Amino acid sequence: YTLPTLDLAYPDGLGGIGLSPDDVVRFLGYPLVIFSGDRDIDGTAENFPKHEAAMAQGPNRFARAQFFLDYGRAAAAKLGVPCRWTRVVVPGVAHEGTKMSAFAAQYWFDGTGG
Repeated sequence: YTLPTLDLAYPDGLGGIGLSPDDVVRFLGYPLVIFSGDRDIDGTAENFPKHEAAMAQGPNRFARAQFFLDYGRAAAAKLGVPCRWTRVVVPGVAHEGTKMSAFAAQYWFDGTGG
């Protein structure tokens, strides 16, 4: 995940891409929904980011989703602004785009999510 901080250069953070502190505040205030599959726990997959900054976020994508949310909440608290992010755990789904997309569509269009 690209963390909501200007203190880290992109892609690990938002630094160096022309954003301002106000942009970070707007990002934290956006009603972002983070979907994460409860079976997305394979930290050995070929396409799983394993560089140092990524591994600092957690051993798998499921853990990294929680890290991202926690980081956003902490950044917002430090800035004294609200964080409007939420996390939805998707049961029975690993790193599977089709299943995640189907869940997201149901979440949004069936009125179960907001």
